[in-house]
Amino acid sequence: MEDFKRSFRGGVPKILTLLTLLSALCGESLFAQSFRANKVVNLAVSTEGSSHSVKAGPNDCILIELPDDMTFVDGVELSFKFPSEIATSKGSVLWSFYEGIFPSPSAGNLDYHGTKTMSGTFGGTYSMNMKIPLKKDVPLKKDIYSYLLPSVPEITEGKILVRMQLSAKYPHEKFSYTQINVSAKPIHTNRGQLTIVPDYPAGKKNPYTVLVDGNIADDGKDLLLVPGIHTLSIVSDYYRTEQRTITIEQGKRHTLKIELQSIVPVVRISAPEGTRVYIDGAIVPNIQSPVEVTQGEHNLRLVFGNYETVKSLSVLNGRSYTISVSLDADISEENY
Repeated sequence: MEDFKRSFRGGVPKILTLLTLLSALCGESLFAQSFRANKVVNLAVSTEGSSHSVKAGPNDCILIELPDDMTFVDGVELSFKFPSEIATSKGSVLWSFYEGIFPSPSAGNLDYHGTKTMSGTFGGTYSMNMKIPLKKDVPLKKDIYSYLLPSVPEITEGKILVRMQLSAKYPHEKFSYTQINVSAKPIHTNRGQLTIVPDYPAGKKNPYTVLVDGNIADDGKDLLLVPGIHTLSIVSDYYRTEQRTITIEQGKRHTLKIELQSIVPVVRISAPEGTRVYIDGAIVPNIQSPVEVTQGEHNLRLVFGNYETVKSLSVLNGRSYTISVSLDADISEENY
């Protein structure tokens, strides 16, 4: 503590010296730094799950190119295979991730400026797996076979830059021609996607709420669900409740079209041909088609030839009603 106080009396240069020393002891950079890559090697990540591989030197940068569609990709798994020179020299190669990288990482840029956020070492083994998380709200699973980065690295224009550099304690001549085999594959999410496509009656769009397994899911656009069977409900003040059961598969998109029905009550009429039907005094022009009515009490009159009957009808929103009209005929046998 006294040394730290004396540094203030000694001026700013001593403070910077102490901070630089602290940075070296912690193994991380507290400030932005400039660095140069021998070359930048592009490594594309496929969405299908296949592995792509490249070869890079111990002073190269790996530029990981993420797929355009990240819906089902939670992370990237890198696999490093080392030549014997590195495998038998523990800590011989350092790896680092940066934030605030300038200029934008590309194969054509070799000189960069940025702040180191994560780092470690290679060497001592012939292979190593590294899991890189890509979504802050979706943690990757740890396992004993891989090193899991503690946080999501900076993604610039869909790319992640991984810097490799030889440790100063090893002679560069020994590693100048060595090549590291690096492969990348996506870590898929354990989800499938569901999109609900509503068909609105008369083209008029009114709000509705989607429930998946009893939980509110907003309007049902691009829902990510765990694989399996799910119960879907659509509830609204304007449409009738719709319920469906759907099976979701991992890594697949599912589209569910639902024809929404108006909440207005519907009356269906089943009557002999030639029957005239009146609702509240107005004739029903076509009794073969459903008739929409308002909620409440209605007067129903049915006329067939000389036969006429009057009924009262009480209807509620969201309900359907069927009126059946039948004529009975009595048959008797007479003996002469």
